[in-house]
Amino acid sequence: MNAGFNDHATEEMLETYALGKLFEEDCAPLEEHLLVCCICQQRLERMEEYTRVLKAAARSLKRVPAPCVRRFAPEVRTA
Repeated sequence: MNAGFNDHATEEMLETYALGKLFEEDCAPLEEHLLVCCICQQRLERMEEYTRVLKAAARSLKRVPAPCVRRFAPEVRTA
């Protein structure tokens, strides 16, 4: 097993990697682990799909204040 891994990569590490935010020095050990671990490969695939869906949803949201914001702050205008 690679240094830094007890058994498998953590969810946090896979999420950070999928988002492209993992520190460079942590990428190589994770990528080496992914070469030999089918379980983490599958988990990463699910994480990448999850992040794609979240990014698409975030892009499609309109920036409209919630109804309670409009009620208490009527000067806030929607785009």
